[in-house]
Amino acid sequence: MENDFNYSIHIRLCAGEKFFGPGTVTLLRNVDQTHSLLAASRLMSMSYSKATSMIKNAEKHLGFKLLSSRAGGESGGGSELTPDARAMLNLYLEFSSGIKASADKLFEVLREKMKALPQDV
Repeated sequence: MENDFNYSIHIRLCAGEKFFGPGTVTLLRNVDQTHSLLAASRLMSMSYSKATSMIKNAEKHLGFKLLSSRAGGESGGGSELTPDARAMLNLYLEFSSGIKASADKLFEVLREKMKALPQDV
């Protein structure tokens, strides 16, 4: 039996609809890096309106702001992660890491049990 396979898990928080997951995490990390929602969305080849919608949807379900924004002008605009956004990112990543660690252990059990299966194909 060939055991050259793996598994994939994507953790998304939902409240009737997806509102926080890997895409939101990437977007927030990009904002943290670029200090701009527009630049962050461009890094992901995502429209600015889609990025804005993702942030607003997450904020609606979480009940707090993820970004603080400055309007453009002579010094230029920009966006920064709020302290709550940073805390949420850390909580989500901790949760995802725990699930991944548990899944890794269960996957190894699966692989061991599969060794006992007939291998006549």
